[in-house]
Amino acid sequence: MKSTSALYLAFFMAIISLAIFSCQKEISFQNSGGYTGFISAWSFTHSGNKYNGCIGSAYYEMINGVKALSIKGSDSRGNNVSILIPAPDGKLSKGNYTAAQGAALAIDSNSHTYISDTSASSFLFTVLDISDTSIKASFTASLKDISNSFYTISNGNITALIGKNNYCLQTAGGSNGGTSGGTSTYSLKATGNNCSIDSVAGNYNTTVALTNANTIAIKVDVSKIGTWSLTTGTVNGMRFSGNGTFTNTGAQTIVLNGNGTPLDINVSDFEITAGTTTCNFYIPVIGAGTAPCNPADSTAEFSGIISDKYSQVAHNPNSSLGGFTITAKGNKTEINLQFKGPNAPTSGVYHVKSIGNVKNIDDVAITAVVNNIAWQSSQGNVYVNVTNGNISTVICSLTLSNSQTGSSSTTKLTAKIIGK
Repeated sequence: MKSTSALYLAFFMAIISLAIFSCQKEISFQNSGGYTGFISAWSFTHSGNKYNGCIGSAYYEMINGVKALSIKGSDSRGNNVSILIPAPDGKLSKGNYTAAQGAALAIDSNSHTYISDTSASSFLFTVLDISDTSIKASFTASLKDISNSFYTISNGNITALIGKNNYCLQTAGGSNGGTSGGTSTYSLKATGNNCSIDSVAGNYNTTVALTNANTIAIKVDVSKIGTWSLTTGTVNGMRFSGNGTFTNTGAQTIVLNGNGTPLDINVSDFEITAGTTTCNFYIPVIGAGTAPCNPADSTAEFSGIISDKYSQVAHNPNSSLGGFTITAKGNKTEINLQFKGPNAPTSGVYHVKSIGNVKNIDDVAITAVVNNIAWQSSQGNVYVNVTNGNISTVICSLTLSNSQTGSSSTTKLTAKIIGK
């Protein structure tokens, strides 16, 4: 059998391909042909929240000369699961398979891909029952993404048909444990599955407890006056709830108050139900942090080159660069910040990436033009603060480079850009 390191490398490349493929694949949540009474599914718990979905496929394949069982799954919220378990003898049997033996797991969640490494504790897959055509297993994992952020999994379970169509009972949307009540009758206004939101207030940062400032206002249509109460399930350490009395019918707005402490950087998906209507709203969670510098408002300093002031700041949610952009123009300089979007950035720390690599919710790309010369950066941080709708971005000694002057050169940018 191949060495663990060689096997891991082969499986690592394969699991990356599986993760990318899963991101692109649309899973059907309707009955698959050839249903035989076997229900396929996957589930696990992460940060106190339970995730579950359908099996897209399960089959044996050869990877770098080693036979392995490949399992791919997804859920209606876009989370993807990719598993590879080596079967050097041609098929699996009951027992434990660890990352140290070449087993591999990748989870794609909110544009972050978390992958097991070669340590036994990184991924433990236990085959509970297996035949030539089906498998039942449990698993636990401690995964990391490219920035070494952890993603811990407990209570993982999988049932799948091998080499056959997998039937799944899950329907799009799902439920995360919310409740509603009261004497009134009303429906949630929505566009597709998305709740009609009037406003989202407050900052949502990892490890920072929500306060009375964290609220969300949701549009509803009241057909019978009376009391109402609504509570979401707990998602990513947060929950929203509210209650009140409708005294008029027609279009109204209800306010839900947030509580709890966000756990992970992601776009947290909340589902609510009122009567026969269900919709989802989304809360972006960004890492907490305070800028280590405090430049004067609307100024920039390009070390060794020029200082400038900005009188024009434009926000564009549909930039030709993609995502949400903030552009600040001064007398001789221009700074462009590209966030993932499409919504405006929220308060927190964003990590600088090169142009074309803004993929995660906390990514940002920065380019600048100084005296008609283009500059860019691929590492560092940008600090965003949002107060009453006004977005302030602070940049502290960020290294920029260019190659237009005949030889590569660098400068350090310190700036504060303010604009609504």
